[in-house]
Amino acid sequence: MTEDFEREERAFAEALRGSVPVETFRPLDPEELKAAAAPGLATRGRWLKGLAAAAAVVVVAGAGVLVLPQLGGGAGSSAATVAGLPEAAGGAAPMDAEDRASAAESKPVLTSASGEWAGLPEPPLSPRSNSAGAWLDGEFFLVGGQLSAPCPPNADCMAPDRLLRDGAAFNPANGTWRRIADAPVALSEGEPVVVAGRLYFQRGYGPTAAVYAYDAGADAWSQLPTPSGGGVLVALGDRLASVAWSTEEAGAFDELFDPVTGQWTRLPADPLKAAYERTLVPVAGRALLFAKAVPTGSGVKAPVFRLAELDLATGKWRRLPDSDVVGVAGRAVGDLVVFPETGSYDGGDVDNWGRDYPAGGIFDPATGLWSELPAPAKSDDGLRHGRTTVAGALLLTDSGLLDPVGRSWSTVPQPPGGNLLGQAVVAGPDGLLVFGGWDGSGPTAAAAYLPLR
Repeated sequence: MTEDFEREERAFAEALRGSVPVETFRPLDPEELKAAAAPGLATRGRWLKGLAAAAAVVVVAGAGVLVLPQLGGGAGSSAATVAGLPEAAGGAAPMDAEDRASAAESKPVLTSASGEWAGLPEPPLSPRSNSAGAWLDGEFFLVGGQLSAPCPPNADCMAPDRLLRDGAAFNPANGTWRRIADAPVALSEGEPVVVAGRLYFQRGYGPTAAVYAYDAGADAWSQLPTPSGGGVLVALGDRLASVAWSTEEAGAFDELFDPVTGQWTRLPADPLKAAYERTLVPVAGRALLFAKAVPTGSGVKAPVFRLAELDLATGKWRRLPDSDVVGVAGRAVGDLVVFPETGSYDGGDVDNWGRDYPAGGIFDPATGLWSELPAPAKSDDGLRHGRTTVAGALLLTDSGLLDPVGRSWSTVPQPPGGNLLGQAVVAGPDGLLVFGGWDGSGPTAAAAYLPLR
């Protein structure tokens, strides 16, 4: 038996030597290792994949935290793999201050390159769609969602049932999930307002609206008094505001929340009078109001955004020059305000405004000047999520990722599972998290992360 074994061993060694090229033992070339790890290059041969895998083992053993993407992925793969991450423990205790400090010092383990999705460990949440999400203090937070099928865009559906209250946080620095305290009520979709270490959720509108706050440091929920002006929540730096979308009806006004007294204070009336699509935008230390005038009298005018600025220290307003922009509301991105809708409108045959008006644009509060949006990159296979989301100094829209300073667009690739109905898309300063969604047959709990730099 020993002779047979040795004979087979020699035969295997000879076959192995015959299959290995002469340059097998030359120094490792980093570019070849990179190419070997790239998806779709699995056909370069068993030797190259084996060499790269051996190098990966050495790197992992020596560095302890540096993990290469999985090698030899199929040509259709759209996500790099995160290896060496601990399994998520359902119901894990919240991190204390020491844990958070330690996590912040950890080296990243999400190793996919910018523009490539990385699969994540299984979240401690059940499959669902339409979770609410936000970035806060180094973590992505997901709260609630629904088990029933989400309503398609522009469709008329019944109010969702089977809503959820649980939530979780994901830390991209150490690649781990943790459970957070359940919300006091069921919550679904949207982007909670982030102010001073808390997430604020508004459930409903008008006199029956309810506002809930989640304190990430204490892992605790509380309920705020309902604002009286019928508005929606807005972050004004370190203050929480409620801003009326329209002032056409009596009883609609803006309010500022006082965290000391726990009460809402009515803000002075703005100089734009009756208006709709009102948006109070905090940018570069200022509070800018953009609104469209309610039509009065005869004649049809283009519904351009008008501007005013609120001095939060004195409570006084000042009127600013009108814009030519007629599209959807803007978002603060860095020190600029971006109105992301592309194209233009002329009012059509009925209204006929006499000329084209841009749907979007970029406003610089420092100079008071407007500039045009650059033409977006044309792509039919990018990420689609139906909302605008601020990712650091960039703005994510269905047209792609806009750099308002560099005046350029880039296409965001679809997540590994494609664009799912009701998929939560949450932006952080350095990347995007997607979670859940409806895959056609039911809800999912898939999660992926996309580094943006």
